[in-house]
Amino acid sequence: MDFHEFRLSNGLRFIYLPWQGSVCHTALVIGAGSRDEGPGAHGVAHFTEHVLFKGTAKRKMYHILNHLDSVGGELNAYTSREETWVHGSAPGEFLERSLDIIADITLNSTFPEKEVEKEREVIIDEINSYEDQPGEMVFEKFDEVMFGKHSLGRSILGTPQSLEKIGRAEILEFTKRHYQPSISVLAAVGQESPAKALELAEKYFGSWQDAGVSLSRRKPKVRRDAHVVKNRDAHQAHLAIGGEALSWYHPDNRTLALIMNYLGGPSLNSRLSYILREKHGIGYHAEANYQPYSDCGYFSFYVGTDRKNVDRCRKIIESEIRDLHNGKLKGNLLREVKRQMKGQIVMARESGGAVVNYLAKSALIHGYVETPEEIFRELDAITEKDIARVSRLVFRPEEFNSIEFY
Repeated sequence: MDFHEFRLSNGLRFIYLPWQGSVCHTALVIGAGSRDEGPGAHGVAHFTEHVLFKGTAKRKMYHILNHLDSVGGELNAYTSREETWVHGSAPGEFLERSLDIIADITLNSTFPEKEVEKEREVIIDEINSYEDQPGEMVFEKFDEVMFGKHSLGRSILGTPQSLEKIGRAEILEFTKRHYQPSISVLAAVGQESPAKALELAEKYFGSWQDAGVSLSRRKPKVRRDAHVVKNRDAHQAHLAIGGEALSWYHPDNRTLALIMNYLGGPSLNSRLSYILREKHGIGYHAEANYQPYSDCGYFSFYVGTDRKNVDRCRKIIESEIRDLHNGKLKGNLLREVKRQMKGQIVMARESGGAVVNYLAKSALIHGYVETPEEIFRELDAITEKDIARVSRLVFRPEEFNSIEFY
């Protein structure tokens, strides 16, 4: 990945990868999300992201929505616990158009009062739609079980009640405090030369200035051995089990990621998918997730199954954990697991959108971009003893939290 790292005049990091593909991709990631909301502003980060598209000092809503769509491209945004993303894709010759619109809505949005009021109802409808999808809602409720009243345990969307307390003033306050170049990264892949891309980035983002407000986060106290059952009068049961894990900066972060990919990654041959679905036929869908944050993290195992099989699924998961404790992941199997994860990384590099997101995320977290070659060396260095040690460090079934949706 022959990418180039720059600093704009205002300190904003800019990562650019010359790309011979026919599409250019641009992403701005701001290092603030739902966990950074102040008291009484639950949901403001996601609300703000929605109303970025409603008007700027020089563009009305229609012109924003039309800017990339009119050339066959797309513009979108999303909010996570610790980040806000604004990203766009377009035919290769429209990199400047993409940078222009992303800068405009991020730096110059006016948040018209009328549009704020309309969008509140749209988000409430989004919240209600999640309530109709227990397979999605179980993850949100699991966050509540894990983190309690800490901001990491709250819905990113907010609640209908909390959104009623948020208006234009709260949105302006959030952007003033958190939309800052010092905690953001801009990344792009495109056909322009690095010098031209830097010139365009400076043109559209160079005027962005810090507000001088430091980001402050309170580390959560993660619950242990908490169990919740939600009855929803549905046929399928949804089971989530998990506990506290490692932060982005823990030295065993990569080892845990490898373990979780083996247990329940996206491949059809993941261990839990094979055991629960293919071997025993008791789980329609099984996955393992590892979510690191800046100061903590958590892992979870999810199974969609019949009510009568919930306890059996739980026992199978715990059995797989014991096997890891006892060193089952070793030898040829460990080599195959490493090879599979490397292959997934290589495959992801074929997508320009995935590449630009990776460049931005890596630079935001580490302050530099980790190359695939660096990641491969870390994976190669992981030993059988490391797997067993990290498994025992993180997976303690007697402390697992769980939630069951019926």
